[in-house]
Amino acid sequence: MSDFSDTYHLRTSHVEDAVALLRRAGIHGFVLPEGEEWVLILPSGEVFVPNQKLIASNQGELLHFVYAEDHGWGFELYKGPDEVLGYGCSWDQVLTLDRSMDYRALVEHHPAFGEQYSKEQLKRLFEPDSLETLFDLAPADACADVFGLQYYHWIRYDQMCSDLESGAHELPPELRSIEPEDA
Repeated sequence: MSDFSDTYHLRTSHVEDAVALLRRAGIHGFVLPEGEEWVLILPSGEVFVPNQKLIASNQGELLHFVYAEDHGWGFELYKGPDEVLGYGCSWDQVLTLDRSMDYRALVEHHPAFGEQYSKEQLKRLFEPDSLETLFDLAPADACADVFGLQYYHWIRYDQMCSDLESGAHELPPELRSIEPEDA
């Protein structure tokens, strides 16, 4: 079974900022603190498609991170409702760059990428020349590490709902289910 994850990460140390974002968007979701810089958000909505209600209601820095272990990965970074950076890579039989990386924008918005990687290393990470290179470098993991994400594997809204309903997995005690205010 492959890992299919679809997560949002709000850059804040305050869980209430993520709660407020879900409520402004008028959608159900889950929030979970992720260290000092991010709060995980799992909003209701279509999987692997940017959640327009959440994005339109965003007032901070929001990262949409998608990982499909055997198929591809990518992300979009939003400042408020505006996308400032995006990347996508997919593979089945052939490796395809669905969205090229804007390296200047990447380093501008997250300087840690420029601090941890040379230009050539970034190019190799985001423009792998083969599937073997892609799997050796694990760019989704490397990217999540630089961003500081903790929760981006085996997690998405519908899966969380199923896990809560079945009790199949032990869930973090900090996980909160957020209802829209008009519910």
